[in-house]
Amino acid sequence: MFGVGRDRGGQVLLVAVLCAATVGSASTARGRQGTSAAAVTTDPCFGAASRALGNGCDSPALRNAVVPTPGAAQRFSPAPCEPVTQAGELFACGWGAPARTAVRTVALLGDSHAAHWRPAVERMARHKNWRGVSMSRAGCPITAAVPKLQTRARSLDCMRWNRAVQRWLMAHPAITVVLVSQHRGRVVPRRGQSSGAALRQGYLRAWRRMLSHHVQHVIVIRDAPRDTPATLDCVSRALAAGEPAGPACAVPRRYALPPDPAAAAAAGPGTARIQVADLSDVFCDDRRCPPVIGGALVHRDTEHMNRLFAATLSPFLLATVDRLSATWRDPVRQSGDFRPQSSVGTLPGSSPLDPPRPASTRASRSRPPRAPAAPGRPSRPIGAARRS
Repeated sequence: MFGVGRDRGGQVLLVAVLCAATVGSASTARGRQGTSAAAVTTDPCFGAASRALGNGCDSPALRNAVVPTPGAAQRFSPAPCEPVTQAGELFACGWGAPARTAVRTVALLGDSHAAHWRPAVERMARHKNWRGVSMSRAGCPITAAVPKLQTRARSLDCMRWNRAVQRWLMAHPAITVVLVSQHRGRVVPRRGQSSGAALRQGYLRAWRRMLSHHVQHVIVIRDAPRDTPATLDCVSRALAAGEPAGPACAVPRRYALPPDPAAAAAAGPGTARIQVADLSDVFCDDRRCPPVIGGALVHRDTEHMNRLFAATLSPFLLATVDRLSATWRDPVRQSGDFRPQSSVGTLPGSSPLDPPRPASTRASRSRPPRAPAAPGRPSRPIGAARRS
């Protein structure tokens, strides 16, 4: 089996601060959370690993655990990263393998729903010896359509940012893979165009523009599930009562996973170099999406993952990307070729955090890990398309 718990060194580094906050905020849970937080985060079944290891992964330490608590999670921003450049509309940061040894350079782009995937993408990148750069803007998806944001000024800012991202990619030929994710959002449809078609076409035009330059592949990460406004309060009540919060506060899958127009656009015809990474079955079974998985709180608010849980998704993302990239035919280019053709900025040579590789990579090179099968149906590989 393949689970995050086998890569404990890197995981402990990511969760140390969160665990300290959890200990301090757990007195309302009669001390249960505070005394067990450190043990919980190093449990082999912690977080998404409980899905990878199947039905036999039942750790007593995780049954009533919630790490971090909802109150602690809301005080933490997305995972920090190493600044690369700030020029005009753009702010970029780097992560992953050191540039001198990386075999590929990738970019993670989008709004805050792309940023909350970075802990998983970063750990995957280190495992694959990839160097990465992130560019995100709150509320602003990667699109060639006119976004419909809260104000006209924000919509114009988003359009400028999108154009700046495209210019930046054109000036950096070493970036051959782009990963994108975003909130469903709204755009201004053209005459005679439905809102859904406008969303899909806006995404496709932006991705194809990337592919017309140096980018060889675009991977669309399907948007993560959402909670209800009452979910985190439910988790706090269950934690205080000593009850398992995951099943008690689970959200119906139909609500948690509304259609994602970006994933729909990527799955359409004529998109051979645009692929979908769908990890919905890590979060949800056929009917419900629990807010606590393997003792880890999934969200820090209604729609954004907390970075501790996001990091435990990396083996699933790794297996899915391995499956997608098995069909690629483009040559792998050394990241040392990264020579920007403008003064926008360069990637630093190394990252300050280099966790060790997992003890075993055999599962990631064979087939994707499987989530536990729901009663009455066989399990399927994570990332495989669902039939509607």
